[in-house]
Amino acid sequence: MSEAGDAVRDIRDNLKDSWRSGVNRGDLQDNNKILGGLTSAQTNDVIENLTEADLNKWTDEIYDDNGIFTSDGLIADERTDLYNNLARDLEPEQLQRVYNALGDEARQNELISSISAHSSDSTKAELVGLLASDTTDKPHDVDSGWFSTTTEYHDQDAKAVSTLISSMTSSRSIEAAINSLDNRQLQAVLKAGTAHTAFTAHSGHATLPSHSFDTQGITQLLITVGRSHDLALKARVFELGSRQIDEIRGTHSLLTPNTTAGVRSGEVADALSALLDTDTTGIITALERGDGVLSSRAGNGISSYMAELVRQDDTTRITNLIAKLQTGNDLSADPVEFLRTFEQTTSGVRDFQNASNLGYVIGGVREGIAAIESNRREQAELVSTIFGTALGLGRIPKITDFTKAALVVAGPLSKELINAVSDDLGSGHATLGDSLEALAIPEGVYSSDVTGPFGDAVDLVIRN
Repeated sequence: MSEAGDAVRDIRDNLKDSWRSGVNRGDLQDNNKILGGLTSAQTNDVIENLTEADLNKWTDEIYDDNGIFTSDGLIADERTDLYNNLARDLEPEQLQRVYNALGDEARQNELISSISAHSSDSTKAELVGLLASDTTDKPHDVDSGWFSTTTEYHDQDAKAVSTLISSMTSSRSIEAAINSLDNRQLQAVLKAGTAHTAFTAHSGHATLPSHSFDTQGITQLLITVGRSHDLALKARVFELGSRQIDEIRGTHSLLTPNTTAGVRSGEVADALSALLDTDTTGIITALERGDGVLSSRAGNGISSYMAELVRQDDTTRITNLIAKLQTGNDLSADPVEFLRTFEQTTSGVRDFQNASNLGYVIGGVREGIAAIESNRREQAELVSTIFGTALGLGRIPKITDFTKAALVVAGPLSKELINAVSDDLGSGHATLGDSLEALAIPEGVYSSDVTGPFGDAVDLVIRN
């Protein structure tokens, strides 16, 4: 018999219950030693030749705490040693089998932690593909007791996938992992990254749940996606990730106040901003074209993002975004020439993509402001803040790395124009949309070649 065959036999022997005693910690420690003495190929062969019943028995015994004076299972450090060994040696298919055998979320999280730390990125990406179909079948987990009920609104497999992707550094593997998920699965993975939990106390009276979130998972996931070179993929993640802002905000109401909703939704917006910063014009182009997910053309994601920036009083980010769409990512292009730039399509149509991008974002700004403020004077103050920062008209922004962007936006403007547009909006003589367009399109660019694509992009956003 081969060394791997001997190992399979010995492991099974160690997992057998006898009439005198069951499996004890020494048996499990011996199994750890057996695997520790094998090569990666041999370890993979051993796990492959163990049946599902063998793996289920082994994982149950690992966590056995029914000893008379002490646990018969492995202690935490011994489990970590075992899982690290498996993570280094096993192919994705065998890792999935062990993961499934563990069954319980806390147990699976221990294995996923080891895989994140010790498996190759290519192995993680393949494992993500294997787990993809399981990320949407258990959208919540309810733990109901005598005095309270706790509901976790995420799928455990989606949480595992989120952790695996977040641990990757290779752009190729990140892209392979994300592309193995359809939109529904990716949405579940992003949601799992917010760790949404609802707690309801049973007091004998009608009670409403309290909600909490932990956004570390989605923040790390968005940072990881920023390492990708695929603009359509980044746009897809931005569009679907922005929906989590509305999910979090939706848990705050008069009857069910969530005092941390603003903080947590702001953290998601910050992570989305960091993703956009990796290539602002490229990602906005992909969003406007619907390259990542077709629904992004409607602008729901960019509108939710803009609304959150307004709520957070973070209008400086809006100023910076507009500046990049007027003059390029490095803020160096002439805005008139930049917005007049076009590409000739195969059918002979001139495509003014830069103008469309600016319209797309201005549509999002318009929707974002309108969602937060219906009062015309308040809207006018926000518009003045966004476009008047460099002229000393706006409030002091939250961050200081804004000066160049603000100067770019305000460069072709004047104090008199900003005041006039703001006054007209505040007095009801102009609409929010007209006011934003008047200040966003630099003087000298007004031609149908630019205003046409700009207006079409705005209209598409505000109609949806």
